Parts: sequence; C-alpha cells; structure tokens
Amino acid sequence: MIASAPSVKAPKRQLAAAGTGLQMQPEVNGAPYWRSLQDNKETGSDYCHGSHYAWTLRLGDMEACTPRAGSGYGDGLRIRDFATGTAEALPAQPNRIWLPAVSATQALTTEKRADGTLALHLLGRSNESRKDVLVATSERIDGQVSVKEADARGALLRYQGPTGMRLGLVDYASATMRALPLPAEADALGDVPAGLGRQWTAVFAGKDKISLVPRTGTAAPRTIPAVGSYGYLHQTGDWVINARGGFSSAELVAYPLTGGTARTVLPALAADPVAGTDGNLYAIGGPDRYHWGIHRISLNAQGIPVAEELEPLPSQPVQRYGPTLTHGELTVRQIDDFEHSTHAYRASVSGPMTVSATPAWSCSIMHDLICSHPSWDVGWATGDGRLVSATPGIQSHCLETACNSDFLVQEARPGGARRTFPLTTPATGPLKVAEVKAVSGRYAVIWAIATVDRQAHGYVVDINAGKVLDVNVDATGVFSLWGSLLWRPDGDTGAVAATDLRTGQVVKRVDLRTNCRPGELQVAGDWFYTWCSRNAATYTYSAFHAPTGKAFPLPFADTERSEAQLGDGYVVNRTRDGLYLYNLRSGAVVREHAAYLSTYWKQWTVDRFGGGIAYIDDKDAKDEIHLLGVTGKASPLTVIDQSIPATVTVTSTTSGNTRWWLSKPVASWKLTVRNTVSGISSVVRSGGEARGLIDVAWNGTDQSGKRLYSGVHEWTLTVQPADGGAALKSTGTLTLASAGSAARPALQRP
Repeated sequence: MIASAPSVKAPKRQLAAAGTGLQMQPEVNGAPYWRSLQDNKETGSDYCHGSHYAWTLRLGDMEACTPRAGSGYGDGLRIRDFATGTAEALPAQPNRIWLPAVSATQALTTEKRADGTLALHLLGRSNESRKDVLVATSERIDGQVSVKEADARGALLRYQGPTGMRLGLVDYASATMRALPLPAEADALGDVPAGLGRQWTAVFAGKDKISLVPRTGTAAPRTIPAVGSYGYLHQTGDWVINARGGFSSAELVAYPLTGGTARTVLPALAADPVAGTDGNLYAIGGPDRYHWGIHRISLNAQGIPVAEELEPLPSQPVQRYGPTLTHGELTVRQIDDFEHSTHAYRASVSGPMTVSATPAWSCSIMHDLICSHPSWDVGWATGDGRLVSATPGIQSHCLETACNSDFLVQEARPGGARRTFPLTTPATGPLKVAEVKAVSGRYAVIWAIATVDRQAHGYVVDINAGKVLDVNVDATGVFSLWGSLLWRPDGDTGAVAATDLRTGQVVKRVDLRTNCRPGELQVAGDWFYTWCSRNAATYTYSAFHAPTGKAFPLPFADTERSEAQLGDGYVVNRTRDGLYLYNLRSGAVVREHAAYLSTYWKQWTVDRFGGGIAYIDDKDAKDEIHLLGVTGKASPLTVIDQSIPATVTVTSTTSGNTRWWLSKPVASWKLTVRNTVSGISSVVRSGGEARGLIDVAWNGTDQSGKRLYSGVHEWTLTVQPADGGAALKSTGTLTLASAGSAARPALQRP
C-alpha cells in the first residue's frame, strides 16, 4: 500500500484583493470573505457571489458586480466596501454596459454609437458630482472591450481597434485612454501579458523582454531584459515583478529597471499575486511547493522587494487517479490543487509484495501532456520503461489546418530522454486529433482523423522507428495488442487472428469457442477475454486459455462488460458492490472479493505482465494506493517481441542495440554466443533484474572486452523469471563481421 503522498501545503483559500484587509475565497464553491489586517476581524459576503453575476471585481477592500441579463437581479452595478461596511447600487444606464473597472468615485462603461463604434464613459458614484464623463481615446474603438487589469487609478483594456486587437491604458483622473505599443510577437488576438504598476505599465515585449510605458506624462517607453518573462507583471519602485513559470516551476522574480541581476522574491508561487491598494503585492507561496503561506511583498529600507509571511497555510491531501501497472511498475497521476503530475513507483516482483515509499521517478511540467495533462487518455505506459501520448487529444472543434498530431515518448526515469515525432502517412497525410488506444512495448494503436477523408481510422505506430505502419485496424475498434502481435476478429464465429507487426503476416489463429464475433477483445499472453452476442438480446462473457483450449464462462451483467480487465490468468471487474477478481489459474472460475471502491473505474488497473492489480481507495479523501497479488501459478516467461538486425561488426566501441521484450519481470539474464565452426562459447553480456525489456548494446566482444572471431555464431539468451518459474532460453544465429565491414552491428533473428 502506498499511503497518501507527502501532504502539499496547498491553500484552503485564494487571494482576490488586498487593501486594509484581504479578500479571500476559501474553496472553489465557497463564499468569499474579507479579513482585516489590523484586527483579523472577518466579514463574509454573498453580496457579489454566485453564478447570476456577469462579473465580479474585487479591488482593495471593495467588491463590485453586475447581474447577468435575465437573472432577475436587475442590471445595475452593486458596490460594497468591507472596511467601512457601506454599500451602494448604481442604476442601469440606457445603452451602457458596465465594465469591471471601478474607482472610489467612478465606474467605467461602454456606449455603442450609431456608427457601431464604442465610447467609454466614467459614471460618477454617489460621492462624485460628475455623473457622466466621456473618456477621450487616442484611436477609435470598434468593439470587443475587456478589462485585463484595473486598480484605483485606471484600467488596462484590450479592445478591437482600427488595426486589430489592441491594449489601451485608461487614466481615471484625466478621463483619457491611450493605445499602448504592442510587441511584434503579439498573437493575432493582440493578447499579451501586461500589468499595471505605480509609475509604469509593464507589457511583455517578446522573448526575454519587458516594455515599460509611463502611466502618465510623456516619457518614452523603455525596455528591460527579463529571462523567460510571461504571466503576471507588476512595477513597484525600481523593479518589475514577474510571476513567471507554471505549476511546479512558478516563482516570483523581480527585475531592476536600471539593469543588473534579477532577484527571486518567492521561490514557489501558488497563483498570480494581487496588488494591494497600499502599494504592496500579496501572494500565496513559499520557499518550496510543500510550505505555503500568505505573503506580503514590499520594498525594504534599501528599496528591494522582499517577502514577509503573514500566516502559514495548512496542508491538504493530494488527489490521485488514472493508475497504470506494468511489470510491477506503478504509474499514477496526481493533483495537489495547483498542478497535475505523474509519479512512478516500483513494486516487488518476487516474495511478499512491497512498494517503494517514494517515487522512483516524477514529472510535472506545464503543458506537458505526458506528465501533467488532466485527461484520462494520455500517458500510456509501454511496459518497457516509457510513457507515450498523442497530442492534441480528442477535441470538440479543430480548424482545417489545426490539430495535426504528434507522438510523444518519455523515458520514465530520472533524466529520461523525451522524443516527439509527427503522425503522418504517405496515403493520408498528417493525422489529426489522435488518441492512444493501446500500447505494448514498441508498438501503439491510435485512433486519428485522416486528412484525405476527415474520418477516424485506427493506425499502428512503431514507437522506436517513429512512424505510422501500413496496418489496417478493425473499423469496429475490436483489437488487442500484445508485444508485436495485433489480435483482431477473424470472421463471425468466435475466431481471432494475430498479425505480426514486424512482418505484416498473420501468424496465429485461435477459436475462442463463443460462436459469435467478439464485441471486445483483450489478450494477455495465452489468455483471452471477450464478450459477444449471438442475438440482439443475449450476451456471453468468457475467458479462454489457448494452451489448454478451455473456455471460462463469466457471470457478468450486461452493464459490466465494458469495465472488465484481463490479467495473466484472471479477470477483474467492478460492480456496484466493489472490485472482484475472477481467478482462472486453477482451471476453475474462483470469484475473489478484491476491494470496495467508492469511485469510478479509472481508479484501478491490472498488470497484464504476470502481476496483480492496483486500486486507489479514496475513502476519507486519503487516496491511498493498494497493490494486490494474485494467487496461483503465472504463465511461463516468453519473448513477446524482439528487435535483432542481421550482423554485428567487431569494433572497439559499443554500437548497435539488440532488444527482447518479455512477458513478465526477470531476476537475471545471460547472452552467450557459440562459434559454429570451433564450437567455442562465450558469455558476451549478462545482467540482473529487468522489467519488460532486455536491451543489449554489443560490439562483438565478450564480457572481458576480448574480440570474437568473425563468422557465423549461434546466440542464446537465458533468462530467469523473477517469480521463480522455469527459465527461458531463446536462440538464433548471427554473423560477426570484421571492423572494416559496412554492415551494421546487430544480431540475426532466429
């Protein structure tokens, strides 16, 4: 059992604004509240909380909102001041739309003119004598006005101008708006990170640059370097503070306006900070991702931004989901309120079942589909130490030229390499919105939309070669991948056939004894699981063992058939009562109760490669991971795929890779070669534990480094399974060539 991971110091509240107090929201659906920084007095509010409001602005000690049209709450502007306890409501104005930009005396609105353009107006609040002031603009506003940021002195707008989307700076005191210069790197929508400061407006100005535009006066804009700048920007004193990075890498950094070395203000940042009306910033962060608190960022006596913790925040448990288990390697997804991440644990494959207390490998990278994406359909484990994914995933809309898919490969180990290649075929062109459906070793099956006919088809991907194979996948989606074999229905009487993806030839056929075409097919070595229907009303569910030719009827209800998962000699299924394991290894169907589950089916998985099952128990929000073994004898160890080219060239450097993919973990292995002329045998390589893959880089020498004679040799791979079963011997022939040969070093298939 893996208990809940070290609790992350995640906030139970979110900062919304700061003035003489902090406006905070305790959780996603909780009501916001305000807490005084002087006496810690808290005041809750439903004043501007709920889905019936079009927008809510929280600024300093003030909150403002306007109801949605048709909500029954009117269409005026509601404003409340927590510090004074006062509230006011501004009535709706004809042909005016409120914007989320409100000062102590005025509120910003748009007005649609007769020619279709927009005008900006500042409408006076109850304490302001000027009730309607037209804002002078430096260029025409054609539409689509939104507020990027607002403070007590003005607002930063994004709007449709004569030349496209623009940024504009509104100054309340002068009732003016001037267009800001946009960097060349701005996208077609004109949306770039920007933020209001005390003297300057900071705008992202392209890679590693920030442009500073004075808020008032005629001073020329200036540019300062800021490595990797994007996200929240704020100027204070002689510094621009940038909340850069994403999720686990987010930090708060200050860049000097006069040049020089940047300073890290908060090494770990949970969310964008908020600007207080006292001139300081407030943020949730800490020295690392496991110690969070509410911080005030202010200038010290030397004018340098420093962080002061106002209060620590209590810890919250992480949430886990989407486990995979292959060869005792457990991969699980995790979210701790601020990031999605992936963690890999190693379970024992012999003796009592144990599992590492800490992850053997982790990753959490912004926009990395393999490591951090919240979708269920990414991050498939190959069984040989890799995770794979296709991007983009299934989407509800794609432009004609968009959504071309790439295939991502990540080695799940510390410092593991990452590789990406496009998914395309000569016949169909680039494939779009690809989704991984199955994976085993070096092959994956994806479902993707072809460019030529805009229809979804099944494709086989050779992960090692980085290409899509010319192999047709059953249009009904009924298939199973095991090593190099792609199993598909063969007619309508219960037979299935396996195509060897290395040759494209059908190499095996099995009659599952169902007398109907499979509606689903799962394969784990010599074991098969299927369901099918002989008529519209009757379904049969069964497992089949090919070596003995025995079928095992399974007592599943129709609603359960899509949740069953096949392992090595067992089938696991989830019902309303919990998780049940149907053990078939004894030759009979033995129903064993595995666990009670309170969550959906994505919270459990089986290890097809001789292992057991893993499930997540979310009782009391602990999200503990449990691993269970399966009693009985597992299937014999077999080679399920191999990559062995024809010739090994004897050289002084290691070259050429020889790979065997195996059906279950091994304790040790040894590779020997025997000269067919002299009869002399030599151990060329050996190793200990291996999970899923034996990968040999061989240069034609023995283990001591001595070169072997050229000529024809017979190779033998001897493997001891980790579960104590019978040893595996696999043999073949190879040719050793001299160093001058042009042939690439490798081994020949048997």
